[in-house]
Amino acid sequence: MSGGTFDYQQYRIRDIAGRVEQEIAQSGQPKTERELKEDYPWKDETYFEKYPEDKFHYAYPEEIIAEFKKGYELLRKAEI
Repeated sequence: MSGGTFDYQQYRIRDIAGRVEQEIAQSGQPKTERELKEDYPWKDETYFEKYPEDKFHYAYPEEIIAEFKKGYELLRKAEI
């Protein structure tokens, strides 16, 4: 069966899997300077002193990370 059967949409599944993988890797990690400038171009250091949590990616609970990992594996299989 060729990818054309499904209009080559397997690449969208790959993109979703990549995004899930990125969420797993970034969970709780500090944002880069570029991300801070893109997400908060109007904010200055005083903002981050008041809201230091905005300097970090959302930290998912371990149970959610485990489910993300299961979902990632399923998405990779679905892509194939």
